[in-house]
Amino acid sequence: MNIALFIKDTSGVTLRDFIADIVAYLGREHEVRVCTSVNEADIARLCQWAHVAWVEWLAEHAEAVCRRRRPCRVLARVHSYEAYSGHPEAINWNNLDVLVAVADHVLALLEARVPRLRDSVRTVVIPNGLHMDRFPARQPRPATKRLAWVGTLRHTKNFPLALQCLHALRQRDPEWTLHVAGDYPAWSDVEAMENLVYNQHMAATMGLEGAVNFYGNVADMPAWYADKDALLSTSIRESFGYAIAEATATGLKPVIHAFPGARNIWPAEWLFASVNECVQLLLDKTHNPAALREFVRKRYGLARQLAAVDVLLRELAAEGPAVSTPAAPGQTAPTPPTPPTPPAPPAPPTQDAPQPGGRIGSPDPVFSGVAGYWDSRYASGGNSGAGSYGRLAAFKARILNDFVASHAIGSVIEFGCGDGNQLTLAHYPSYTGLDISANAVALCRNRHGHDLTKRFLRYEPDDFPQGNPWVRAELALSLDVIFHIVEDHLFEAYMRHLFDSATRYVIVYSSNTSDNSGVAHVRHRKFTRWVRTNRKDFTLESFVPNEHPFDPAMPDETSFSDFYIFKRVE
Repeated sequence: MNIALFIKDTSGVTLRDFIADIVAYLGREHEVRVCTSVNEADIARLCQWAHVAWVEWLAEHAEAVCRRRRPCRVLARVHSYEAYSGHPEAINWNNLDVLVAVADHVLALLEARVPRLRDSVRTVVIPNGLHMDRFPARQPRPATKRLAWVGTLRHTKNFPLALQCLHALRQRDPEWTLHVAGDYPAWSDVEAMENLVYNQHMAATMGLEGAVNFYGNVADMPAWYADKDALLSTSIRESFGYAIAEATATGLKPVIHAFPGARNIWPAEWLFASVNECVQLLLDKTHNPAALREFVRKRYGLARQLAAVDVLLRELAAEGPAVSTPAAPGQTAPTPPTPPTPPAPPAPPTQDAPQPGGRIGSPDPVFSGVAGYWDSRYASGGNSGAGSYGRLAAFKARILNDFVASHAIGSVIEFGCGDGNQLTLAHYPSYTGLDISANAVALCRNRHGHDLTKRFLRYEPDDFPQGNPWVRAELALSLDVIFHIVEDHLFEAYMRHLFDSATRYVIVYSSNTSDNSGVAHVRHRKFTRWVRTNRKDFTLESFVPNEHPFDPAMPDETSFSDFYIFKRVE
């Protein structure tokens, strides 16, 4: 996929930092070109090349890109300040395919300013994600009573409130000091001078000389956080607050001014509305650094953000070129970009090559529907396929076993257990395997019947015992199954039963495309579109790409399947 990234860059590298991890991730698999120009010729040339144009910040570039219908699909992402600016009023929303907001309250503010926004453009909320490895947990150490404040010293960050809180805190305990990482805004001399003069004046007036320490812009933030006890955030506006997430991930206690929307992002017990409430939070000695880090990991881990981005971009690209508008007089109408080339199906097997049934020289059964196909395949001595053997099976087992252990999963149900070979590598406390093929169930019972933690049942879609506790588990699995379900009615039933059976998580390992496979018993589907439309009670939490992506020259050792992990939400 060709992705053109348009980014407003007037304030330097800081703006790029908000999307650096996304660009690095997309660059692993796609061609990404970055443009900072708002020149029409530059924009037109890149949109001609791209399958998707990503406009970062709903500002100048969004206005320029959306002035006309581009030949590619167009996505714009809004953070926070843009929703307060005049930019939304200048955007032609009919020329935008998807608007991504990083938080619900930002989208709500934008909707209040742009009448009938949802009627003009599809809107999606994808929260920001933090690269947890860059902010490791601090080593345990005695309290230092050092309070951290991070950000640009500008009006929206509300540093004067931090001085007020520090003054009140030192009335209770004079050992507390404030430590500031950040500088005054280089892009506004007036705002920088206003804040500098006021902050120095108030610090002196309140007798805080020596209690406030300024460090400027800090390169190594994890090291800077190491000797601090808490992070104070005093902003009047945030879409997320990366400094909050970063400091909390290292173990600092977060103490956050209750800006509009804060309650939708951070726990209420972390928020304060008054100086007295702030002091109470800081003096409260209840502090669990491990629990704080786990909150950030589960809710704002980078994998969750990247998963949602990946799915959205693939869906956009699959929709094909946009409908072009007539060219202006004297201009040539642009030629739509060529859609991404789908992976080619495996070459027809030779007489000596392993067949889909898993036996050398054994012809694949004639396709007669999903149940009949697999019963015949197993009856003729075939197996569940290359995905359940060798390095592909090892890859799946590692991902699944790590997930079950790290999330304390107590029970697993699998829809499509196959011949049971994949299960030999699994470490599940309790397992129920279902399969539409009676022969597959028999194979699994013969192989694993001695293990009392496992049981196997025939999956009968038309007579599925919904609501029965015997077919419910904390984690429901679908591994290399969805693209084998060629009948529409069976796909609908299967997806419904799969998600209904999960009390906490659903993990799907499958392709997620509409490409034609060229094989009778393989039908690729955009299953994430079904989930988004039909299962509002689940959210895509993370995406794990295959370590062995499909290579037609190695069909038995590579796969077009990836892991999609969904979490049930209240």
